[in-house]
Amino acid sequence: MALDAGTLVPLVCKLVAQSLLLRERSPEDERFVIISLTDAGQALQQQAHAVHAQAACATQCTLEQREALTAQLQALRAALNHSP
Repeated sequence: MALDAGTLVPLVCKLVAQSLLLRERSPEDERFVIISLTDAGQALQQQAHAVHAQAACATQCTLEQREALTAQLQALRAALNHSP
């Protein structure tokens, strides 16, 4: 996933405001920001993993079929990103 700062910073701010992320300056170098999940963020992450597993099961596709579809969709996205 390629995100620039203009996209990433507002997203991080929103997740911090929702108490899903913590943002702290690095003690070694204050130019760096350390971002970590809060307990609520970790709980949401677990829910997301469960949704992913349920969606994979619902497709009734094998792992190999899902991987092939993912590769095809990534190739399509790359082609669309490079088209005029």
